[in-house]
Amino acid sequence: MLRAIEIECLPADIPKNIEVDISHLVFGIEVRVKDLPHSEKLKFLTDENQMIAHITTVKEEVVAVRMRGGCAATPAEPEVIKKGSRRPRVKARPRRCQG
Repeated sequence: MLRAIEIECLPADIPKNIEVDISHLVFGIEVRVKDLPHSEKLKFLTDENQMIAHITTVKEEVVAVRMRGGCAATPAEPEVIKKGSRRPRVKARPRRCQG
């Protein structure tokens, strides 16, 4: 996929940017150089079939974090307090490492 394209034009006609509407993009649809807006003052030197934008998927990876002492970090479990106690009803208490 390209990050830059080559163009040919007069110095006064050099565009500051080239805007492309990508609101229609969905998985499997691509934007190529030939899909860019063309004008008589601007000639694209890059191959017109070169892809410049597409939609991809991201695979999420979950990684366990090691704490001091070699234990993997685990979420805190709530401690249920009996009814009638003046303390708050639920209090988070971190798990202790076993091993």
